[in-house]
Amino acid sequence: MIVTLLLASSSLLSSATCVSNSPRILYQLALDGHVSPVFAYISRRGVLEPALVFSLLLGLIGLVWGDVTRIVVVCSASYVIMLMALYLGMWLRRGSPEVRWPWWGAGFFVFDGVVLVVGGLGWGWQDLTIGVLFPVAILAVDAAIRRISFAPFHRAWWIRHYRARRKSQIEDFVAFQVVVLILLVCSAVGIGWVVRSTLDSNSSVGSNLLVVLILTVTFIGVAIACWTSLPQVVSMDEAREAAEQLFVIAIDAIVVLDENGMIRQANPASERLFELSTGQLIGRHLNKLLPGLANQPERWPSRSEQTLNLPAEDSRILEVAISDRFSQDASLFNQELQEYVVILRDITDRKQAQESLQKANEELEIKVENRTSELRYTVEQLQNEIEERQQIEANLRAMQNQIVVQEKLASLGSLTAGIAHEIRNPLNFVNNFSELSAELTEELFEELGNQAERLAPETKEYIAELLTDLTANLKKINQHGQRADKIVGNMLLHSRGQSGHWEATDINSLLAEYINLAYHGMRAKEAAFNITIETDYDNDIGEVDVVPQDIGRVFLNIISNACYATYKKKQEMGEVFSPLLDVRTRNLGDAIEIRIRDNGSGIKPEVLDKIFNPFFTTKPPAEGTGLGLSISQDVIVQQHQGELKVETEVGKYTEFIITLPKKVAEIKE
Repeated sequence: MIVTLLLASSSLLSSATCVSNSPRILYQLALDGHVSPVFAYISRRGVLEPALVFSLLLGLIGLVWGDVTRIVVVCSASYVIMLMALYLGMWLRRGSPEVRWPWWGAGFFVFDGVVLVVGGLGWGWQDLTIGVLFPVAILAVDAAIRRISFAPFHRAWWIRHYRARRKSQIEDFVAFQVVVLILLVCSAVGIGWVVRSTLDSNSSVGSNLLVVLILTVTFIGVAIACWTSLPQVVSMDEAREAAEQLFVIAIDAIVVLDENGMIRQANPASERLFELSTGQLIGRHLNKLLPGLANQPERWPSRSEQTLNLPAEDSRILEVAISDRFSQDASLFNQELQEYVVILRDITDRKQAQESLQKANEELEIKVENRTSELRYTVEQLQNEIEERQQIEANLRAMQNQIVVQEKLASLGSLTAGIAHEIRNPLNFVNNFSELSAELTEELFEELGNQAERLAPETKEYIAELLTDLTANLKKINQHGQRADKIVGNMLLHSRGQSGHWEATDINSLLAEYINLAYHGMRAKEAAFNITIETDYDNDIGEVDVVPQDIGRVFLNIISNACYATYKKKQEMGEVFSPLLDVRTRNLGDAIEIRIRDNGSGIKPEVLDKIFNPFFTTKPPAEGTGLGLSISQDVIVQQHQGELKVETEVGKYTEFIITLPKKVAEIKE
């Protein structure tokens, strides 16, 4: 039984050694590029899983074969073949500096070859052939693994498998281990009792087999126990190493306290913060270093700011964060296990920076406020200067516009003076001879009375009727001649510079005079022209300070255009159209409004914004110069500070609206 125990133990130990070393050999060969890279995979816990699986498959092949004697011969032959390959390689690379004693390698190569041939032929050539071909078969399998696109033959599959397995770990792994071990022990005991009852007939053989069985079950139990417990041990070790690493390299100071607030652990950062070594820190109460903390740790706030007083330096401000290892309920039953982890961060520089920033912000706000006041005062001065300059520029523009208007009127007055002088001479002859003819008709009446006896009654009556008509005609000629003489006189007054004088003028009378003048002017050119004139004068407007000659020219231009528009529409539409001129005045308080409306064809929208432009006209070239409305706008807007607007609708009407202020003293000056 003792011999059996020793043999079984040595066999199992050899198998364990083979199982532990074979994956490592495959791993190194994969790193060197001699076998498939999949064998180089290693998990985070250091397990060579592909190499272990490959070794397990080879072990299962031997187990299925079952002939231990032949397996030993085949494996020995393969082992000798590998040694011979090693010695042959040493001999072939005998010139390399890393190869020592190549001649010894050649001698061992020859010796192993003789042993292989003699022993193999002595045992059997079949097993020798299998042993020689077994390494070749392994290399063929490796080549197939490299070429076949089977997922487990590639490292990526093992990596995904490992990650998926980590995500699906059993939550209560300790309970799982206990259950597996209990099942294992129960199974081993049950199998032992069954085998013992079976082998009772042969006590010696049964005892030996029982020892082998017990050892085998024991080894399997140890292996399963290691498999179930090692992952948890490795995980705990990894977590401990990570925590220790973080504890050591942390920038912030970290100290671990017991249930009484005494320091039990301190990292290097805490040594630098407190300027004490770890040995000096351990055993001290934290509130001795930070007086702001209470004596009992359970009364400490989870986050606070504390003051650290150092003997050689100024006080420092620390941000303190405290957390306990166990919950408050657990600490009631495990007071001796209660611990506190304290993280301390020096925020002195940050506080000083915040204070400096706050002070700088306050100073900056004061400077900004002062600068803003200065800028506001400067802006107000600039605005005042700009307003003064704008007022000066407006006055200059007004004066320039007045000069332009005066120049236009002066040039027009020069032309008017020449025409007026030419008209006045024949007009004087007309007036004089009409008066002389009237006197002659009176003499004829007297002579007719003296010669009444000589003439027949019918003849006398006929001559008297003719003389009466002639006298009436002469009176009409003289009346209109006097009116024309008055108009010519106004034209001469304008040409002599009298247009620059402002006078209190009755706008209603002035408007009526120029309506009549425009009407007769149109009748003089077009004998067939006729128009209905409707007026509505507001007598409350009184007299207004204007330049009457210039305002009269505006009235004349607008009314003449109205007459012209209605005449052209009459020509187009015939008897169905009746020309109409509507003139109204209205008192607006500080101003007066004059509306001149006709029922002509209106003004088209595309030319409405151009009608006040100089030399723009819608009349044929021989009928208009394009200066009438341009001069009218200058007189109303620039000279009299009024407003000239137009409202129109194509095919229906046109209405000019003139607004004149009653007092324009600043312009008159």
